[in-house]
Amino acid sequence: MEIIIKLIGGLAIFLYGMSEMNHSVQRVSGNRLERALANMSSNPLKGIFLGIVITAIVQSSSASTVMVVGFVNSGMLTLNQATSVIIGANVGTTITSWLLSVAGISSDNVFLSLFKPDSLGFLLAIFGVIMLLFLKNRRKKQVGTLLISLGLILIGLTMMSDALSPVAEMPAFKNALTYFSNPFLGFFVGLVLTAVIQSSAASIGILQAIAIASTASSSLTIGIVVPLVLGTHIGTCVTAMLSSLGTGVNARRAALIHLYYNIITSVVLLAGFELVTNIFFKDFLEKTVTSPAEIAMIHTVTSLLGALMMLMFSRALTRLAELSVREKVNEDLKYLPDDHFLSSPVVALGQSRQALHRMAEMARDNIFAAMNQIKEYSSAVALEIENREELIDTYEDKLSTFLVKLSESNLGVSESHEAAKFLHIIGDLERISDHAVNIQESAEEITDRKVSFSQVASGELDVMMEALHEMMDITVKSFIEEDYALAGHVEPLEEVIDELKAQILNNHISRVQSGDCSIKNGFILNDILTNFERVSDHCSNISACFLRADRAFDFHEYRNHVKGGQYDDFSGQVHSYEEKYISRL
Repeated sequence: MEIIIKLIGGLAIFLYGMSEMNHSVQRVSGNRLERALANMSSNPLKGIFLGIVITAIVQSSSASTVMVVGFVNSGMLTLNQATSVIIGANVGTTITSWLLSVAGISSDNVFLSLFKPDSLGFLLAIFGVIMLLFLKNRRKKQVGTLLISLGLILIGLTMMSDALSPVAEMPAFKNALTYFSNPFLGFFVGLVLTAVIQSSAASIGILQAIAIASTASSSLTIGIVVPLVLGTHIGTCVTAMLSSLGTGVNARRAALIHLYYNIITSVVLLAGFELVTNIFFKDFLEKTVTSPAEIAMIHTVTSLLGALMMLMFSRALTRLAELSVREKVNEDLKYLPDDHFLSSPVVALGQSRQALHRMAEMARDNIFAAMNQIKEYSSAVALEIENREELIDTYEDKLSTFLVKLSESNLGVSESHEAAKFLHIIGDLERISDHAVNIQESAEEITDRKVSFSQVASGELDVMMEALHEMMDITVKSFIEEDYALAGHVEPLEEVIDELKAQILNNHISRVQSGDCSIKNGFILNDILTNFERVSDHCSNISACFLRADRAFDFHEYRNHVKGGQYDDFSGQVHSYEEKYISRL
């Protein structure tokens, strides 16, 4: 009983360490991993290399594949790009087994003995705790957590090997291992074990622990290890498949690419291995595996062979996934983030950003459509505006709820600021769309009542709409492209739009007094101008969030900061926009 408790306890510590290390790496790296994936070109070799690197960093092919599924779901990666990254991820995961192979170090040298897991694990945990308790810098504390998690992985591995040591000498254990000489049984056990614990690294770690415990008695052979390792390749797909539930079509296709890749490569490699060895190298099957490094080598060789095999068929793999999931993609709702990815802040923020970009584009399109309604009314366009407004409301509801949930998780400083920024911007975009509906209603009133503005008033309204059109373009483009210089133009233009509203209303009053315009028309004109001015205010809020995303911000403080000359040539930009618009009134 004591052996079982120690074995399960070691596995629990190992799995917890793996989970914490994955989360710690993502917190330390911030959104750099996300940007690396998002900026990836369609070059397959570059994608494979990126998959190897990112998986080596997060120490989990499941984690990196879940990231890929999330980015495909948000439109940041194409399926072809995802295929390349997934191929690389299956190679990158072998790094973990090489790190764990330090458990095979056996030497009387004091320096080398420090690298044995029973020593190195505790040393890493000690240094991590010191950093966590005594350093004030948040990033260094996160590094400390990372060291602790890596230490727990090695401690868990040591506990498992210690628990298995007495068992490995038992005849019953040796007899049990002989059953795995049946390649299909070993393959199935490796698959099921990895599917249950959802970590191929943990399954390989258990194998390495058995190798350490049974070195003297040579219980493991090549014929046993290879099918077990190939089975873990398929079992690790469970995590990505679960993460794709409830997501968009392309996200489910990305998860299937991961599954198909591992099924095809594992089955082909197993069949090829058994065929070749049984015909030409039968004695090779009985060769004993006496160290964790040998298991790491088997894991690496099988992963590399699989990658080389499927590299030339990556397009076919993508096509197979597309044929498997034939549902039509909802081009709008596919951008909404999914709760499956809340455990991965990098993926969650990436999905939120893409959804917010889409929301900004829809809000901009609604304003443009509403302004066109004033010039030429169309009931079909009115319906489009209403439908788009309902969709934006859906985005506002689901995206806000998702970000609130994400904010309750353990985010880094930059991620927390970004989530807060997104929450502010969501509200402004939703209000912009509301104003688009208000403008549309004013346009409908103009049509129904056959209201006709004077030629001068119509010209002034055109100037105001042209300024607002530029304001929306600048705001959305600077936000999506992260163009800080362009975003700096929003506040000067907002001030000019305020001036335009005041000047146009004053001009209207003068025309009413001279009998050139009616008071009734003035009410509609005022409603339209007020909505225009409110839209520009919300654009200003968005640029404030964007430009001040590095810390907590206050809109009034920001505007005072800008107008006080802290941004390049504020007064000069205001003057330039006055010349462009106000001079035409």
